[in-house]
Amino acid sequence: MSANTETHPPSRRSTTVFTTLMAIAVAGIALFIIRWASPIIGPILLGFLLAALGRPAFVWLEKRGWKRGWALGGVMLILVALGGILLLLAWLYVQRLTNGLAENRADLLSRFGFAGALLGEVSSEGSTQASIGNGLSTVLVTIVAALAGVIGQAVFGFVLAIMLLLEWPRFGS
Repeated sequence: MSANTETHPPSRRSTTVFTTLMAIAVAGIALFIIRWASPIIGPILLGFLLAALGRPAFVWLEKRGWKRGWALGGVMLILVALGGILLLLAWLYVQRLTNGLAENRADLLSRFGFAGALLGEVSSEGSTQASIGNGLSTVLVTIVAALAGVIGQAVFGFVLAIMLLLEWPRFGS
C-alpha cells in the first residue's frame, strides 16, 4: 500500500501544474481576443452601461405619463448633459494643467534641461521654440484624432443604448 500511495502525489502535482498552465494559456488567449476586439467590444459595453444607467429614469418618466419617445429623448438628454459636464470638467483640468506648465516652463527647463538635449534641442532659443511648436502641433493632431475616435464610439454607444431601452421589456420574455 505504501508504494501505491507514493505514486499518486507526483501525478496529482503534474495534473495541478498542467491545469495551472492551461488556465494561464486560456486566460492569455482570452485577454488577447478582448484586446483585439476592443474597438467593437468597447462601444457595445458603453451602450449597455448607458442603457443600465438610463433605465430607472426611463421607467420613472413612463410611469409619470410620458410617451416612450419623449421619455427616451429625456433620458438621452440627461445622459448627454452628464457626459457634457464630465467633458467640461476634463477640459477645465487640461486647461489648468497647460496654464501651470506654461507658467512653470522656465523652472521645468532648468530642472530637466537634459530632456531638451535628448530631444534634439539646439542651443539657439528660436530653434528651441520651433521644435516645441512642432511637438505641440503633433500632440494636438494626435489628441484630435483620438477625440474623433471617442466621439464615434460614443455615438454608437448612444444608438445602442436607445435600442436597448426601447426593447428592454422584451428581454425578460
